[in-house]
Amino acid sequence: MRGLCVNVKATVTEATKRPDLVKVGVYGFITDAVTGESVLANNPDLSTDAGQFTIIQGVGKEDKEVEFEFIAAVPKEIDVDKFEAGIMPLKFASLKLVSFPGGQQYGAVSPCEMNEFSSECEDWEAENGPYEKADFMIKSNERTKGR
Repeated sequence: MRGLCVNVKATVTEATKRPDLVKVGVYGFITDAVTGESVLANNPDLSTDAGQFTIIQGVGKEDKEVEFEFIAAVPKEIDVDKFEAGIMPLKFASLKLVSFPGGQQYGAVSPCEMNEFSSECEDWEAENGPYEKADFMIKSNERTKGR
């Protein structure tokens, strides 16, 4: 398998009023539109959509469209150069946005969170700026009002 970064634009179809959301998890099924095989590494057999496959930093209460990226797991045998989009056609099903109180603990782990004294952390800081320790799992986000 190889990982391909896929950029997605999606329409939000929820009709209910909602507050601005932060650190929104994206769940659902994504398959090769021709073979029906899953392209999500955390759900290879399509048995569940319980696995979050990406995160959106924020969704405003008025937002009608969202953009996100995810890594598609594609067999190395597939020649993706023949596809105009750089990847085979994909089918998206049952996508949903989920924002949990305190959801700021979900997201990518930087090398600095693993070892802030490592050379990988120095490289990460050169690209992203100084590392700041976060209060993940300790302090609630603004939506939870300290609960």
